[in-house]
Amino acid sequence: MCPKSSSSDERGFTLIEATISLTLLLVVLILSMGFLISMRTFSQRQEMFTEPRQTARRAIDYMSYYIRGAGDMNFRANAPDALVSHYRLGGADQQACYNNVSSAAIADLDTDLFSIATLTYSGTAPFNYLSGVTSSSPSVVGFQQGCGTTTNDTENLRLFKSLTGAHMEGGQTVSNLMLMSDSSGAWAYYKITAYGASQCGGSATLPCSSGTVSSCPGIQVTCNPAAPMDPPGGAVSIGSPSLNFVQLSCFRVKGGQLQQKSAPFNPANATATEDALFSPLLDNIEDLQVAYIYNDGNIYNQSVAGRLPSPGVPPQAGPTVTTPGATDATNVIGMRVSVVGRSSAIGAYQQVTKNRYFRPASEDRAAGAPDRSYHYRLTSTILLRNRALGY
Repeated sequence: MCPKSSSSDERGFTLIEATISLTLLLVVLILSMGFLISMRTFSQRQEMFTEPRQTARRAIDYMSYYIRGAGDMNFRANAPDALVSHYRLGGADQQACYNNVSSAAIADLDTDLFSIATLTYSGTAPFNYLSGVTSSSPSVVGFQQGCGTTTNDTENLRLFKSLTGAHMEGGQTVSNLMLMSDSSGAWAYYKITAYGASQCGGSATLPCSSGTVSSCPGIQVTCNPAAPMDPPGGAVSIGSPSLNFVQLSCFRVKGGQLQQKSAPFNPANATATEDALFSPLLDNIEDLQVAYIYNDGNIYNQSVAGRLPSPGVPPQAGPTVTTPGATDATNVIGMRVSVVGRSSAIGAYQQVTKNRYFRPASEDRAAGAPDRSYHYRLTSTILLRNRALGY
């Protein structure tokens, strides 16, 4: 006779099996969650670690474009204003480059600031008529690249405005600050304060006389700024010049941002006025340092001992001096640019009980105090190509 099974024993075994299954499931879930959390923490930690590297790389890549293309299309004088360190505004000397800034109104303390000219168009446009470097009377720039084979004044004026950076300023359409030079190498700054009509008719006789400005082919323009900007040393006599299509830019770090302005730095402006002219490019940049490479092989500002004399940037004699000094800005053929990027504060994804990291030393600036962020310095040596090639 077979023994009789017990329903209570079956229920007991079922509960034990269910308990074991739930326990195993719980163990698997806990292990999986622990693994996922650790992988997520690792991923976020790696992201923070690489963040300053990527930021510094983007900053260097962007500025390299402007530095490599530095030039002012002044062939006779070998691009004397490719690097803008000084100029005159309203008769007063102004500084356009800074080494280890000492005023927070200019840029972040101890960072560098530099201004540079970059080609925007490979050609030049002769002045078919020049009423004056600055004058309330119109001049005529012989620009006809938009005319084509037919008379297309609308397209010609549109292209000219695009190449000269036409924008609204003070309620009127003005150009970016540009440069003009003549066959002797003499040069001056030029900013269009009013655009006139385009005249594509190519049958007019050149050069035009002051009495027949309306018949000159090209674009009518007026340059009559409130505060004229002159080269270092003051304005020089300039005859039969051409307009050179360049963009003057300034780069700085302020408020932890890499910023750019489409003109040289102007220390004469009020802080709020100057700040409004800068555009933010990248966040989490904490240092910008520049070392200047000269045509005699010397490198300056790579250390405190090798720093240029006060104010610590290349002097710039301007076109009135025929033989500039050895450290003049005209003798700079390259720039070694260093950028330091930083991450957000560490602590959310890893245990940090004390300040373990610091901003690295860069050129003639010492390392920073310990903190809780990752830092990365990236350095690039960039040749001022147009100046080195004689353009």
